[in-house]
Amino acid sequence: MELDIGEEDLRFEEEVLQAPYRLKGWLRYIEHRREGPARALTIVYERAVAKLPGSYKLWSGYLRHRVGLVRDKNPVRHEEEMRKTRLCFERALLALHKMPVLWLMYARFLGRQPDVTQARRCFDRALRALPVTQHAAVWAEYLRFARRVGGVTAERVFRRYLQLWPDQAEQYVDWCVEKGNWRMAAAQLIKLLDDPGFKSPRATSSPYRLWRQLAQIIRHHPDVGLDVEPVLRDGIARFGEQAGELWTALANFFIVRGHIERARDVFEEAVGSVSTVRDFALVFDAYAEMEEASIAGAMEDE
Repeated sequence: MELDIGEEDLRFEEEVLQAPYRLKGWLRYIEHRREGPARALTIVYERAVAKLPGSYKLWSGYLRHRVGLVRDKNPVRHEEEMRKTRLCFERALLALHKMPVLWLMYARFLGRQPDVTQARRCFDRALRALPVTQHAAVWAEYLRFARRVGGVTAERVFRRYLQLWPDQAEQYVDWCVEKGNWRMAAAQLIKLLDDPGFKSPRATSSPYRLWRQLAQIIRHHPDVGLDVEPVLRDGIARFGEQAGELWTALANFFIVRGHIERARDVFEEAVGSVSTVRDFALVFDAYAEMEEASIAGAMEDE
């Protein structure tokens, strides 16, 4: 590529020719060319990084420029331009592979391409290249990418993340709930509840809150593939003074399956077991609602 040089460019040309390894001269030339044709700015950037390949400031500016050129273009129809931008990132990372911002820029760029495998591999490379102290920023972006693409890719990313950060398992539960994967959400909650060493980093979280969340999932989505009764009875045994929601979830599990007598037995057991006014009212109201529905159904059948 050749650069068309006008009279207004001569002083900048002279400066970079006289001191080609001086960063300030190149930055002044780049700023001068910024309002002109994009091609001319690209040429100046290329000349600059050729002389100063280890300059983070030059490469970060150049990569933002290249990404901006293709941001609104169809990645399939403009694959050649996308390929050139990818090569620019690869060249930059040869010298600056310890710079997390460049890795994140690259991963975001690849994340907008049709082949999400490239982005996933970029995140994996970043985690290998960067020190552990800088992994948190990469994982935050990696998880946003996983949530967006979903599917098997997201499950794999989350599982790998939880191997390293098991105390963040509630993020995985949130994602499962968001995607309507009730089976996996319930299974993960049970895993957390069975782990006596689990400490939630969330200030509002507690074992009882996790039990309530599990009860709500079972109540509204009873076909989660779990052995529901022993699971809920375990929670009832642990939280006898706050077990009203767990009792009603267990009864509802049987109601949904049409086992009204079994549900009635659960309600009777609950009424005789709860120890707070709040839990009694909760269980009694649910029991009464079931009986009213049963009577209304019987009258309709007649």
